[in-house]
Amino acid sequence: MSLASAVSLNIEVPAEEHFRHLRTSKNYNRDILQPIQLISRLTAKGAAYSGVKHTTQFVVGASRETDKEIVYSMGRLYLIY
Repeated sequence: MSLASAVSLNIEVPAEEHFRHLRTSKNYNRDILQPIQLISRLTAKGAAYSGVKHTTQFVVGASRETDKEIVYSMGRLYLIY
């Protein structure tokens, strides 16, 4: 990340139950939540890469999730990370 000005992670879906329908070979916690946590830690104020911005996005409609599920998931991620 020393050369990056931004890092982005595509979450694809708002929750683990939707993720299982799309990616059977991946684990939501290991492949989505843990990388978000690592990126958040590395780019936090005062951290080694605090100048690097980070973003996350969903593929809306990928798993028939509702708008409410997306908004809830976004809020939860902002609070935790």
